[in-house]
Formats: sequence, structure tokens, C-alpha cells
Amino acid sequence: MLPGLCRALVFLVLSAALGAGITFFKAPDLTALKREASQSNDPRELAATITKVVLKQSGKQGLDEGDLNAYFNTNIASRLEHSSTFMKPAEVACDLREDSARLYLTWRVFDRPVTAAVDLKVARVGAEIVCEVTGGSYGALSVPRLCITPLRPALRELARACQPEVQALLSLPRLSIAKEKLVLDPIF
Repeated sequence: MLPGLCRALVFLVLSAALGAGITFFKAPDLTALKREASQSNDPRELAATITKVVLKQSGKQGLDEGDLNAYFNTNIASRLEHSSTFMKPAEVACDLREDSARLYLTWRVFDRPVTAAVDLKVARVGAEIVCEVTGGSYGALSVPRLCITPLRPALRELARACQPEVQALLSLPRLSIAKEKLVLDPIF
């Protein structure tokens, strides 16, 4: 009885590991996020746009998801090329939702895309903007936030590359995320 139960248990564990491995390497479709930036904004000048909103205090201004992703693909990608760490992603994309964002990090492994996603919830608590990791996924395999820990070096490298933009965003009194738009509000 016991050897049969052990074989069945080993078979179930191996089947689950195989299923997770196949799901891990199944890349999500990111074509909707890779659309062109709007013609009104130059995606290379995101930090300057944020600073201008803060200095002029002209009211709410929105940054489109397409502009952010175009910015990631131009400026941030070039900053990450000079990185010495092996955890630098080849591509970065952001999917903005109501009060949250999903950040996609894509690496090239043997000319195949391997994608991980991090779910972020952004809120202002007092005078601070708090960004909390709520979960994520490896490929199409959804995982809880504890399982995102191996992505910390890649997220640190991305934060280092985005340092000027993050500093400009932190100077805003109000920042909110709407569907497919980052809303900047410089008025107290």
C-alpha cells in the first residue's frame, strides 16, 4: 500500500511541476501595451514633463500608458544596457489599472521571451507615497507576493534606472492611477 501511495504522490508532484514549468514559459500577450505613444507628448521627456507640472501647478495632467511604455522602451532600456547585473530585463511594460499597476519585465533566454509581472498598489499615506507589491506572475503562472522575491535585483536595477522620474513623482502632492493613465495633480 505504501509504495503505491508514494508512487502516486511522486507522480502528482512531477505532474504539477511540469504543468507549472509549461505555464511559466508561456508568455502573456503584451501587444496591446506596446502601442505607439501619443503624438502630443515626447516620450523621452517624461521627467521634464513631471517637473513642469510641479513647478507650474497648472492642474491635473494625465500621462497615457502608451507614453509611459514608449518611455520605458527608449530611455530606461538604454540606461539598463549599461548595467552590470545579469538581472536587467530586456523590455519593461506597464499596464495601468484603477489604483494599481502591473509591471511586466521581459528577458530573452535563447531568443525566447521569458516574462514576469509584478502587481503594484500605489497609495499616499500621509506625506508619503506607498508602493506595495500585492502579487505577480511568472509567465502565465500567477503567484502570491512572497514568490516575487527573486525579482528583487531586477526591480532594484529598474528603480535605479528610473531614479530621476521617481524623484519627480515623489515631489507631487497627489498622484493617482486611472485606467490606462497616470494622473498627476500638483495642487495641494
